[in-house]
Amino acid sequence: MIQNGENYIRFDWAMKRLSVDSLSIHDKQAYYRKMKSLFESIRDEGYQEGLYLGMAKEFEIGYEIGIEIGIEIGREERTMEIARQMKAMGLTDEQIALATGLSKEKIMHC
Repeated sequence: MIQNGENYIRFDWAMKRLSVDSLSIHDKQAYYRKMKSLFESIRDEGYQEGLYLGMAKEFEIGYEIGIEIGIEIGREERTMEIARQMKAMGLTDEQIALATGLSKEKIMHC
């Protein structure tokens, strides 16, 4: 038996085909039912694996976005705290805006 590349695959397929063709009708139907069941099982497993990998990737992305949002909120809260401290020290809204980058509206509400 030659086992190189495409010729081997063709020969192997032909041998399997001949052995299936030699089965009785009952055995042939059982064989095809088994093959169909196997195909569906493999397809379903592939679907489940793809679904799992997709959900894992979405979770990872969501986690990263959540971290980024949390960091940004923390920065904004810290900047607002600094603005409140500067206001308590008597700095003007213009000076606070220049130092913190906050808008005058945000400074008025802190």
